[in-house]
Amino acid sequence: MAVSAQGDVVGGGTWVQSGPVGVRSLVDPQWMMDPKLELWVDAEREPVVIRLAGTLDGSTAASVLAVIGELLDQGSRQFVLDATSLDVVDSEGAASLIGIEMLVGRFDGRIVRVGT
Repeated sequence: MAVSAQGDVVGGGTWVQSGPVGVRSLVDPQWMMDPKLELWVDAEREPVVIRLAGTLDGSTAASVLAVIGELLDQGSRQFVLDATSLDVVDSEGAASLIGIEMLVGRFDGRIVRVGT
């Protein structure tokens, strides 16, 4: 089941949004902090699919790292990061993608990026 940022059921996965204080929950979409980036997480099976839409920059990248860190803590090790719906990726956002790969690697995981 998916839930949109507005709380509507929309199909497999869960929408979460980033913001300056990080990710509140992968399953509590009832909050909005930064309209610049949306994250959609389908963690029902591996690989976990994470779709990004909007802007990946210095202010939003930490939330993506937080989501992946939480998923790693929950035992996920295989990821697909779909960035085909990103409108903007600045230099800090691009650097965060390398940081994400390094973080997943430290857990002996694997991440495949699409659209970046």
